[in-house]
Amino acid sequence: MRIRHLKVANFRGIQSLNWTLGPRVICLVGQNDATKSGILDAIELGLWPRGNYPVSDTDFFNADVTHPISVEITVGEIPADLLAEDKFGLYLRGFSTAGGLVDDPGEGLDSVVTIRCEITAELEPTWSLIKQSQAEPRHVSWRDREKLGVARLGADVDRHLTWSRGSALVKLTAGENSLSQMLANVSRAARAAVTEAELPDLETAAGTAKTSAARMGAKFGDLEPGLDATGLSLGSSVFALHEEKIPLRLWGLGTKRLAALAIQQSGTGADSVLLIDEVEHGLEPHRIRHLLKRLGENQDGTPRTHGQVILTTHSPTSALTLPISELAFVRSRNGETTAHTVDPEWVNEVQSIARVAPHSLFGRKLVVCEGATEVGLCRGLEPFWAVANAGVPPAHLGFVPLDGGGRTSAPNRALALKRVGFDVVVADSDEPLVPDVNVLNAAGVVAFQWPSGLSTEERLALDLPVASLQELIAAAVALFGEELVVSQVVSFAEADPKPAGVIVTAWIQGGMTEPLVRRAIGRAAKQGKTDSGKGWFKNVTLGEQLGGVVGRAAAGLAGTPTAAVIAQLMAWAYA
Repeated sequence: MRIRHLKVANFRGIQSLNWTLGPRVICLVGQNDATKSGILDAIELGLWPRGNYPVSDTDFFNADVTHPISVEITVGEIPADLLAEDKFGLYLRGFSTAGGLVDDPGEGLDSVVTIRCEITAELEPTWSLIKQSQAEPRHVSWRDREKLGVARLGADVDRHLTWSRGSALVKLTAGENSLSQMLANVSRAARAAVTEAELPDLETAAGTAKTSAARMGAKFGDLEPGLDATGLSLGSSVFALHEEKIPLRLWGLGTKRLAALAIQQSGTGADSVLLIDEVEHGLEPHRIRHLLKRLGENQDGTPRTHGQVILTTHSPTSALTLPISELAFVRSRNGETTAHTVDPEWVNEVQSIARVAPHSLFGRKLVVCEGATEVGLCRGLEPFWAVANAGVPPAHLGFVPLDGGGRTSAPNRALALKRVGFDVVVADSDEPLVPDVNVLNAAGVVAFQWPSGLSTEERLALDLPVASLQELIAAAVALFGEELVVSQVVSFAEADPKPAGVIVTAWIQGGMTEPLVRRAIGRAAKQGKTDSGKGWFKNVTLGEQLGGVVGRAAAGLAGTPTAAVIAQLMAWAYA
């Protein structure tokens, strides 16, 4: 089976979702509360393979039962025995990647059916086949839904390591009837063993129970301990997988999940749809990578050609491992859920981001910075922004700065991220952006730039209070030594006498004007050569130090261009 389209209304956190699914492996990426798990829940509900689905008012969007829950799932690659006219045959429809869903099958189209699950205020789910040309829906039994093959790996991982009702191990067994017979035989043998055993404490308790019951008017003959066979039922998980004498349920979470997933896939078959919530849960990065590789393959190691895997993740390792075409970026705004995939023309741009900054794909408000200095500056400012905004860190709002790779790369990365649903801005460039600001603005991407075409270091050197300039110089001296820092400031000084020592006020009082001192510091900080390259703050860690200097100088920066740009960026982050 393969899911081609999903339409959801009024289910849990999803008021509306209209999503055409693409590849056989789909990884849902997004922030907490983006309704990623809700999408898996909706798929599971729409194809629920058992008779009863527990429902309450809280399963309705905003707990409003006046608007019914509706989940419509269009599926292809249907098992052959469901294609008969008395099954799904009269409700077949057509689907193509280019044209989407049409009401009738045809040449060049995949044959699909649409199953709708509806739940009204009576809290009784109904499943039916729908088709525009058929006046009446047709009921879909749970046994037919079970044949479609959907399996969910979630919080109940231990159940799939036991022979309990509906577990994956039961599907690998000859059948529930044969297992029930085995359990009956076990219960008879167990009853006989208990009957023959000497259990004095239990016999004493049984006698006390008889006497106490008689006082209340419930008279029995002799009571004795015995085995209640109802405890040995298929639904009670009395059989479980063991390694020697140790149940698998006592192993680590990651290992249990891998075992349960393997059993589920074997039990439901290669044509099934596997739903995996938080695929990384309990796994180290190397095991995540291995698992994702296996999920995308057939048994012989070739790319997957049967069934489908839909998973959620919060792990950058997943984004780093999977091709970008297998990621779907989930967003939820006022109840409307969207799942964006990357257009082919932007695949390379987003793929490059996933390779160098996979963590950024889990944010919501992304600042594509010209380089590492600006990334560090933003990070260094975050604690000060939190203080100014009732203690709320910008990270809680999904604020993530990332290195755009320069003025010709950053704009395209921002445009690509915008296309898949991120709120994006571009931060800083002392040279013209390519594409330019007009192209960015037309796409809804704002560019925050320092005025006068200055670099970050030059702008800050012009605007920081003298005491903060001294702090900046002290940071550079601690990193590179007094001799290098002073010599570089001297080399960029445009007038005599040249600076001596490392005290900024002494430079100004020694004859250089303050504007010339500021200009020399800014140029040295930007262009001065160090062992690690050009510039004093050209990596994220050093940029964070710069951000700390700026944050502490906030009061003294009031009214400057630096303060204006930073205030605009902070306002956007908290909007």
